[in-house]
Amino acid sequence: TDQPGSAMPSEPLARASFIATETGVYTIHLTDAHGYTNSDPLPHRLVVTPDAPPRVSFTSPGPEITAAAGETLSVALAAGDDHGLSQVEFRSRLETDAPDSERTEQTWTSFRDPQQARLTWSWTLPSQLPEGTVVLFRAMARDNRNATTGSETVTPQTVFSDVHRVRIVDRAQHLAGRLQSLEAFRQELMRIYRRQTEARVATVPLTVIQALDDEPRRTAAKLQTDQTEIRDATGKLAEGISPEQSVLLPFQSALSNLAKGRMQEAVDLAAGLPGIQVVEDWLRDSSQLVNAQDDILEVLGRLLEIARAETSRTVAQMENRPGGDLPNDVTGQLENLAERLKEFLDQQRR
Repeated sequence: TDQPGSAMPSEPLARASFIATETGVYTIHLTDAHGYTNSDPLPHRLVVTPDAPPRVSFTSPGPEITAAAGETLSVALAAGDDHGLSQVEFRSRLETDAPDSERTEQTWTSFRDPQQARLTWSWTLPSQLPEGTVVLFRAMARDNRNATTGSETVTPQTVFSDVHRVRIVDRAQHLAGRLQSLEAFRQELMRIYRRQTEARVATVPLTVIQALDDEPRRTAAKLQTDQTEIRDATGKLAEGISPEQSVLLPFQSALSNLAKGRMQEAVDLAAGLPGIQVVEDWLRDSSQLVNAQDDILEVLGRLLEIARAETSRTVAQMENRPGGDLPNDVTGQLENLAERLKEFLDQQRR
């Protein structure tokens, strides 16, 4: 295609602009005031990198969930674009409504990393939705492609995530199930926390030994077994969280990353200890194992606190009370949990 340019009156220059949409060859043709042209212009090859459309998907909630009217859901999105996002939206509508009735509930236009964004938001469902109502929701992402020159215009690319569904169920029944899931999760997480604390207590004496005899080697062999079982239990806990357990989904990736990361490092360090022959090398690796255990305990402790807070919020919703106003028996249980956590943390620091 031809694209006209213009000469600069005061300079020996000519300028033209066009939108590069595909790879090809272009030439520059000049015409002076008398109509003479350059008869054999040099070809120039232009390689255009395709502008991929943006991408967006939900990491939480799952595609099919249940919730009570008025419940607050944690929404997490992963969005990105090869050249940068300009806008992401969260949209919803009732299943029985027309598609064009979709409402924009939340909009993001500023991103820490426009090429790869992680977005979170708390979405409160309308409180008057009757049981059985289905709410559809999806996300929209738009890139920053935007150019106009002459008759050519390139507009931003827009994509949508898959449509997710939330079915409104009986509030009391839903919150009771939510509380049951949280309590079972917290108990298993506490069991893992206890085992990791015991493993750390057993590891600390290994960091100050003077000689490599049979006893520390037997302890190290048991530590390898313990750390392996702790890793496997944590991975199993993460894998056991189903898409329907929306209250637990935010914990899933943290537990999975912990099992594959620092917990695996702890297994590897413990496995290497029995074969070490030099005391200095033993002291170095056993100290590194303690550091890994400290990091694991810190993450587990934080997850327990988050689970406790979510339990508190769920009980408050069941009682229709403000967030901190809980029944005495529940308050006592939560206080006991906090005390046990404090005791464990004190033990690991000794």
